[in-house]
Amino acid sequence: MNRIARPLDHDAVRAALIGLWARVDFVERTGSTNADLLAAATAGAPDRSVLVAEHQEAGRGRLARSWVSPPGSGLTVSVLVRPEGVSPSRLGWLTLLAGLAAHDAVRSLADVPCGLKWPNDLLLGPGQRKVAGILAEVAGSAVVVGIGLNVAAAPADQPGATSLAAEGVDVGQTEVLIALLTALHRRESAWRAGRGDPDATRVRADYRAACLSLGAPVRVELPGGAIHTGIAEDVDTDGRLLLLDPAGHRRAVAAGDVVHLRSSYAGRVAYPDELLVPGEEIIMHRHPHWKMMVVPVVVLLLVVALVSFLAAFIGAQSWGLWARIVLLIVALALVIRFTLMPLIRWRTTHFVITNRRVLVREGLVTRRGMDIPMRRITGVQFRQSLFERLFGVGTLVMESASDEPLEFEDVPGIEEVHGLLYQEVAKGT
Repeated sequence: MNRIARPLDHDAVRAALIGLWARVDFVERTGSTNADLLAAATAGAPDRSVLVAEHQEAGRGRLARSWVSPPGSGLTVSVLVRPEGVSPSRLGWLTLLAGLAAHDAVRSLADVPCGLKWPNDLLLGPGQRKVAGILAEVAGSAVVVGIGLNVAAAPADQPGATSLAAEGVDVGQTEVLIALLTALHRRESAWRAGRGDPDATRVRADYRAACLSLGAPVRVELPGGAIHTGIAEDVDTDGRLLLLDPAGHRRAVAAGDVVHLRSSYAGRVAYPDELLVPGEEIIMHRHPHWKMMVVPVVVLLLVVALVSFLAAFIGAQSWGLWARIVLLIVALALVIRFTLMPLIRWRTTHFVITNRRVLVREGLVTRRGMDIPMRRITGVQFRQSLFERLFGVGTLVMESASDEPLEFEDVPGIEEVHGLLYQEVAKGT
């Protein structure tokens, strides 16, 4: 559906944003608002300058993609900020923060499903199609953040994209631009006041809640051409995506193109979502460490070896057929008891930390569960033997004011789990 968005009311935009942005300029046509504002930054443009284009002809997206905005189809806006007092190592959060602001703006305009794909693509509607993209560029001490948001229609060069109008959001460009720049000012001001600390300003927590990539099976295409697949577990304090690959190795991804996958692998972390209450978010989800499967695998190998030896020993005896049947039944029973059942127990045991509680679920046929509210936890410890340290596994101990300490064995990444849980407990004290 190609509609022409209601034109921008420049005076209304400037009036609504008085005191929030130093200047708001409009141009009818340009190659790239980011390029124009980068040049202006070098020439000394003030902090919190805004440039809006009615028609962008040669815009750039992430990974050197083009972003063309035909007249009347959507918004193309760039903002220049000079975040004094913020460490350069934290400037990477600006692009994720801008994605959050776009998310805030759309949610304030309409009740439509939306969320972020790491790092900052805004997805809209039941089909989770892209409606906005963001690119941040640095010029000395200044950062220019460009945002392209499809309002009336998605450009022809963006296959699979959508627009606000296509998803039933009937608003004009003026309302969208005011909502976007208001939300961006609120997010950036709080982040800057907190010296860019993503946890103290709750930017990381809010991003986690809005990011559709977390907990999903994804494929990450890196700028150099390498491809990694796995579960998008979390974002770290630098805004990097933490990816858990099928082999259990965790890697931090600083830049790349994420593709959400649909497969049974999603069940690995999708399960806890149905247990959450409104406002609750998953901080971490673990199964027990794979070392608990060492003994079951050894038993399986021994059973196979023993059965093979006995079958050969029985040979062609007259009673050999019945002996082999009995042998097979016994072997099958041993494998089920000592290999298959531990495998099922490992696969169906979940240790989940949310921003409100710790959840533990065990078993398949007989299901057992335990929920520990964060407010009841008074202390968190971990314990590791020398052998466990080699595998990064250990026992997590949680203390409360009235109950006996609870212990959870074979927790993988024990120090990381302990640190995250400690942070969540500290927030409630």
